[in-house]
Amino acid sequence: KRALIDSVEVGTGPHDVEVSHDGKHVYVGLIRGRDVTIFDAATRTMIRQVPIGENVRPIAVTREKPAIFASRIS
Repeated sequence: KRALIDSVEVGTGPHDVEVSHDGKHVYVGLIRGRDVTIFDAATRTMIRQVPIGENVRPIAVTREKPAIFASRIS
């Protein structure tokens, strides 16, 4: 059974959500945004926004080192 536990305001058009492999961070890309937003998974607070450019999608999180990869549609 699925249930909504909480929600976080991220901006217009959230498209891709990835969770770090240690479960500590959540990364969100926006179709109508210019950033990947990074949240603390435990507190659900925004840590920072990483500027990428318009239409961020999709994103991927690496296992080997703390890095994210993002593409954008221009």
